[in-house]
Amino acid sequence: MANFICDICGGNIKMQGSQGGVCQNCGMEYDIEAIRAKVNAPQPKVEAPVTAQSAPHKARQDEIERQALLIHLNDLRTMETMLFESKKEREKLDNKDAEMRKNVGQVQADYNKIKKKADDINNQSENSFLLSEKVKKYRNGAIVMIALGVISIALITYACISSSNMELNPAGYLPTTPFFLLGISDIVKYKNEKKEGKNRYIKKREDLNSSEASALATKEKYESEYNKWKEETSAITTEILSEEQYTREILKNAYNANIIPLQFRTIEGVYYLYDYLSTSNQSLAEALMQANLESIKQRLEQVIAVQGKMVIEQQQANAKLANIQQTNQQILENAKRTAINTAQAAKYAQIAATNTELLTKLNKKQLAYQRADFWLK
Repeated sequence: MANFICDICGGNIKMQGSQGGVCQNCGMEYDIEAIRAKVNAPQPKVEAPVTAQSAPHKARQDEIERQALLIHLNDLRTMETMLFESKKEREKLDNKDAEMRKNVGQVQADYNKIKKKADDINNQSENSFLLSEKVKKYRNGAIVMIALGVISIALITYACISSSNMELNPAGYLPTTPFFLLGISDIVKYKNEKKEGKNRYIKKREDLNSSEASALATKEKYESEYNKWKEETSAITTEILSEEQYTREILKNAYNANIIPLQFRTIEGVYYLYDYLSTSNQSLAEALMQANLESIKQRLEQVIAVQGKMVIEQQQANAKLANIQQTNQQILENAKRTAINTAQAAKYAQIAATNTELLTKLNKKQLAYQRADFWLK
């Protein structure tokens, strides 16, 4: 069986039955149609598989045309970034939802505490306030003093009657006066304290009922705001998820063109390839051979987090420029006409279709996740 050569790195393609084949060097996958195209196409002479040490320093003849490749990589980078930024916005919405639900729960708990206190005092007898310890003290004191005064009068009267030498004289009752004075004093204090107790009861009941009404209003306000926010964001969240699914479908079709290897089909991988090729004259094969994916991921995570928003905004601005779209389509049409085989021409056609669909999507006023900022303020 003839050896088929990888379009990306020049390595040997190992057949995998009727499913197609995969490059043993860079991992690029080829479907059965791509293999059939290679059967009918002249195969370049292969001296040795390309390795990190022997990577070519110029593009192979059968590589994708450079400008077309950059359009493709830029589209991949844009779609990966759209998904990345969209996920961030959904997480922000989820976080705000959790925060608002927590606040609603807190004001509900506060209301329940105040309501319990208000219910307790409304169900409580007024006498519990009117019979405070002081009230009982003054009441009992008055009873004791008056009783002592009465007993003293009785004893003095009895003594006078029992003794023939004593006469009933009003002055003889003067020793009982302090008892009655103290008793009267306790009665006055008892009445005053009882009145104050009633006033305290009324004020506390009014304060708690007022607090309950205020807490209820706050609870209803938080619930109303959350329910309104939830209803509004439910629609935008559904739209965001739908937009993400749509973007994933376009991205999946773009990756299925099999222009870059499987392991580079990540946001970090396409950022690296686009930056490498757009800032140098090196080939895709060189970029692949120089790559350390783990190092790339660590280095680009922060860059993507900072630049992602700007990448999308720049692409949206470009999408509104008719000359950008026309230039891209002209480049891809020219590349398609000069393709060395039908498989390569099909890749240019796929790149053109993806670019048109993506720019049409970006030409909208705002993407769904961008409009979510309104509910995150």
